[in-house]
Amino acid sequence: MSLNKRFRRAIVILLYYPFVASAATKFVICSLCDPRRLLGQDAEPDAHAGSLSYEGMSGKFSGTVVPLFMKRTDVESALPAELTILPEEELPAWLQGRDDHPVILLVGKQENLGKRKRLLGEYRTVSLFGPYFETFVAIPFLKPRASEGPSPCFHFMRVPCSTLWPTELGVLCMGWPKIHCPMETTEHGQVQTYRIKEKKGGKPWLTVETDLTDSVAVDGNHNALDKIRSMLSQPHVLVQEGELVAYRFDLRFEAAVIKAVSASGTIHPGFLPWIHEPVDFAPPKITDSEFGAFRLETTFMNRRLATASGDAAGSPSAESK
Repeated sequence: MSLNKRFRRAIVILLYYPFVASAATKFVICSLCDPRRLLGQDAEPDAHAGSLSYEGMSGKFSGTVVPLFMKRTDVESALPAELTILPEEELPAWLQGRDDHPVILLVGKQENLGKRKRLLGEYRTVSLFGPYFETFVAIPFLKPRASEGPSPCFHFMRVPCSTLWPTELGVLCMGWPKIHCPMETTEHGQVQTYRIKEKKGGKPWLTVETDLTDSVAVDGNHNALDKIRSMLSQPHVLVQEGELVAYRFDLRFEAAVIKAVSASGTIHPGFLPWIHEPVDFAPPKITDSEFGAFRLETTFMNRRLATASGDAAGSPSAESK
C-alpha cells in the first residue's frame, strides 16, 4: 500500500468511529420520535424480511440494470490479478463457444445505506449516509487464480460514486473499487438521463437514458430474469490487501419492484479500461430478451460469508448473522 493510501486510510479509520457514533445517536433520537424504530421494527414491513435477517450493510438501490456483452479478452485484461474468467468448459452452455462475456451495469441511486445490526431482538439498519449516486459494473463467472475462494463468483470491477465519504470508506476499509466522480440525473417527462463524468476535466464517461413511458411490471421470479438473477446471485468477491473476501450481495429480486424498460446510452473512453472510442448500446426490454434492460427498486443486503470458499453462501449457518 502506498504512503498516500496508508495516510488516507488512517484518516478514514480515525474519523469512522465518531461518524458511526453520530449516526447511532441520530438513530436513537429518531427512535424516540418513532417507537416502532425503538422496538427494532421496520417502518415498512417486508413480506420477505427473512433475507434481511443478517448483520452487514443494507440500503435502498433504485436504478436501471443494463446487461451488455463485451470482448472476453478485454474483460479478462481489466480484472484484478487475483481473479480470472472461468475456463471455457466451466462456463454455462449458453456462454460457451463465444468470444464475448457479460458485463452488467447497475446505474442508479443509493438511499439509507448503513449497518444492519440486531437491536432489541430485531434487525434494523442504522443509516450512515444520505442519498447519493452510484453505479456498479459487475463481471460474473469468475474464479480465483489461487485454489481458495468461491467459484464461480462475480466482481464489481468499477464503482463510480458521487459522494466522497462512502467512496473513501469503501476503498480504504473494505477494498471496494470505488471512484469518486461527478454524477447527475435529469428528467424530461418519463425519460431519465443519468450521466457520469471524469473527475478531472469533466469529460463524459457514461450516459444512460431510461424511458419509463412504456414500462412493464415484472415479477421478481419471472423466468425472463433467470440468467441475470443467477449471475448476480454468485458470491461477490472483493480484494482486500491482496486477499479475496467473499460476500453475499443480495439484491432480493423476490421483494423488489421491477419494470421492463427501454434503455440506451454511450460508454465513453475512460469509463472502462479497454474502451478507446465511444460505444453506443440499446438493449431490448427484459420482457423481450433474457439479457434486456429493466428498472430495479430494492432494499439489498450485503453480508460477509464466513468461509473463504463461499460454498455455503445460501446457508445462514455459514454467514455472520
